[in-house]
Amino acid sequence: MKRYPVFTSNIARLSRRVGAIALPVAVLGLLAHRAGLLEPAQMSFSILLATILGIAALFLAVAGFLQLWNRGGTGAGHAVLGSIYGIAALLPAAALAMGPFLQDSALDVSTDPDDPPAFLQGVEEPVTSNQLLRVLKVRSDVPHSADIVSRRYRMQPAELHFAALKAARRNGWRIVAETPPDLLDDPTGFQAEVKTPVLGLVEDVVVRIRPDRLGALFDMRSASRSALQDIGGNSDRIRNFYGAVDDVLLETYGEIESIEVLDDGVVLEGNPPEGVSGVRADGDEKIPVPEFKPYVEGAEDSSAADPDSAEDLEG
Repeated sequence: MKRYPVFTSNIARLSRRVGAIALPVAVLGLLAHRAGLLEPAQMSFSILLATILGIAALFLAVAGFLQLWNRGGTGAGHAVLGSIYGIAALLPAAALAMGPFLQDSALDVSTDPDDPPAFLQGVEEPVTSNQLLRVLKVRSDVPHSADIVSRRYRMQPAELHFAALKAARRNGWRIVAETPPDLLDDPTGFQAEVKTPVLGLVEDVVVRIRPDRLGALFDMRSASRSALQDIGGNSDRIRNFYGAVDDVLLETYGEIESIEVLDDGVVLEGNPPEGVSGVRADGDEKIPVPEFKPYVEGAEDSSAADPDSAEDLEG
């Protein structure tokens, strides 16, 4: 009996080969950027090239599946591998595309937008200028960024400095500059370089600690060096670092109270009673004023009976 040769889909085989090229291009570009061998622009080019090759691999895989569906034969395994390689090559581009949607797109976020902490080392100012920083302040007024404010701690600035430094090193940040505690009235702080989780973009973080009437005033700034954005933004970094500092303080000193400073100068301390604004930034406490006039039973009768005593009270 005559046997006909089994059909093999060359398109499916080509899909696997193209995908096998796209995946190393994407991976090597990311690894070279993390190692400092490629600039963000060069990494973006490698991601773009890997994206084009990955899309081509997916199209070829689909064409191979359709060809095998109509004619039968072998090559489905090549098409499957081509699809897997193509999808994996598209992941870096997906991280770039989804980054602005998974976080706020502010490139420069500070707990004090009016007077943000300055960089301690020669780092160029990020993409945002002072004018754009004011715009970002307006954007930070949305509910999900309302907690990005300064904090006061009832402790010495030097103690808070070393706690924040320990939290930064625990997070794997690279300290590039530091103003260590010296005199009691001098501000302290440090600057660190942080890499984003997926693309490894280098971003700058600066911490400023100043003496305050209550103890120490903590400010922080997180800025991106380029317009590229990864998963996990500057606002999330500040929120997570506040939690890391609180963990270090809890381990070292026990329960330490932190007080958030609002835009209008009011600091929230605990849960003030209804109708009371709490403690102001200048340290003066507002005296609670009741919303109704107190009534004491028998007071009206005694006042009417003794008008002289009533006049004395009014005087």
